[in-house]
Amino acid sequence: MNHRNTIASASLAALTAVLLAAAAMAQSTTAPNTNNLPGATHQTPMGQDNGATGNASATPQSSSTQEMALNKVQDPKTALASAKVEDSSGQTVGTVSKVDTSKTGKAESIEIALNTPTATGKTAKIKASQLQYDSMNNTLKAKLSQSQIEANASSPGTP
Repeated sequence: MNHRNTIASASLAALTAVLLAAAAMAQSTTAPNTNNLPGATHQTPMGQDNGATGNASATPQSSSTQEMALNKVQDPKTALASAKVEDSSGQTVGTVSKVDTSKTGKAESIEIALNTPTATGKTAKIKASQLQYDSMNNTLKAKLSQSQIEANASSPGTP
């Protein structure tokens, strides 16, 4: 009887060790990154929903963007030509109308065709250092507020 108890105890201990190892492996195994797949969603910190519900028309949040400095954009005149421009609060203020580049082809400044209620029809020139490019959404994100951007505005044809 003693021998059976010893075998049963050893079997139980072995089974417990296997189950614990399997649980540890399941926790440490990482799922493949699907954030860049069309229609993919991801979880934000604290388990909050990012707004994507599996609906193909759901707009990705900023945590899934690919932002970069404008001096890192390859062929900025082409890449940024149709980009929309947002102010620091994320409100669209216009679209790119011209990209000024250096002799080495890096973006130096961006001319924006404004479409805000107070500056529609005007353009504003912003230094490239004041902007980030979100390549996934083809959007320039300014470090400036709408009023700061509009302070640089002029009517078309005005220097």
